[in-house]
Amino acid sequence: MIKITYYSAYTNMKNIYGIRYKLVRYALEYNVSAAAREFTTTRKTVRKWRDRYLKDGIKALVDQSKAPKNCPHKLCKDIEERIIKIRKNRKYLGPFRIIEEHNINASYGAVARVLKDAGLTRQRKKKYKVQRDLREVKQKMKPFEKIQIDLKELKDIPQYYPFISKGFPKYQFSARDVRTGITFLSYGYEKSASNVGIFLFYLLSHLKNNNVDLSKVVFQSDNGSEFIGSPKAIYANTPYQNIARKFNVSTVLIPPGAPTFNSDVEAMHRLIEDEFYDMEDYSDKYNFLNKAFTYVVYFNYLRKFRYKFGKTPFQILSEYENLNNTNYDFSLLAFYPIFLDSFINNFNFSLPITGYHVHISVKNQI
Repeated sequence: MIKITYYSAYTNMKNIYGIRYKLVRYALEYNVSAAAREFTTTRKTVRKWRDRYLKDGIKALVDQSKAPKNCPHKLCKDIEERIIKIRKNRKYLGPFRIIEEHNINASYGAVARVLKDAGLTRQRKKKYKVQRDLREVKQKMKPFEKIQIDLKELKDIPQYYPFISKGFPKYQFSARDVRTGITFLSYGYEKSASNVGIFLFYLLSHLKNNNVDLSKVVFQSDNGSEFIGSPKAIYANTPYQNIARKFNVSTVLIPPGAPTFNSDVEAMHRLIEDEFYDMEDYSDKYNFLNKAFTYVVYFNYLRKFRYKFGKTPFQILSEYENLNNTNYDFSLLAFYPIFLDSFINNFNFSLPITGYHVHISVKNQI
């Protein structure tokens, strides 16, 4: 049988109550010296716990607080009352400013303790999502320095869902400039790498034709297979990657499981659902595209955003143009959405070798 000493138990066990109880019972049954030998400790230790046990019972075997009974340097009552009075009159003052502005002869920790004991501490204010969105960093960006790109599934929108059975697209392909909020949309019947490649080609051609320097543009996406491909296809590039390389555009990925990194385009997805899909009906697919284009024009030219200081994307871009003597074409913000699947036969993508791509017939579309 392995024998454990009192001191090894005291050092390694979080709850030594059981050992002390056995120690005391052994001492009462035999004697102090025998208990000291049995548990490899001193007779003074045995007497201490025996006497405590005899006086207060088993609760005396629990560790007692070692905090001092008094604090010689504790603030006097007059100073504590003065601190409390200052805080009640000026609730926004913290310990530092109370000390500095009212000449309180006390440490920061002492004042903080007084406020806490008096129940005058304030909980940290919660930060809303838009405040966590690094506004200051985004304010320093240039237009089209970073564009977030993503897909939105449309079949989970109750108002829009009936139109899917009538041949309307299931997915929205979105891109949004972080600095200005300018948004670009297109649609697809498939959540495929080919459609992402077509969307990027269409968007980059539009930006290039409107005097945007593509060498300074960075596209940010999540880790969906439509952007980075299958993990098994180690050496195969996706159409998205090939098109970006063709146009000399950089791409970055957000960390897995961190959708807030693409918060700008995700916020746009929420807005367009509330302001467009939940509000509109469509007579046919031409009417759908025209209404989507109208919303994009409204979104980019006329819609003001509170978290962008009450300005429209067009205003933000115009202010940047005036300050930096740049010149973007007016049609830059007027991006007409298309059905991406309709153009798949116009591209010769290097598709992944792990399967076949069967696109929807053009006859089923416009």
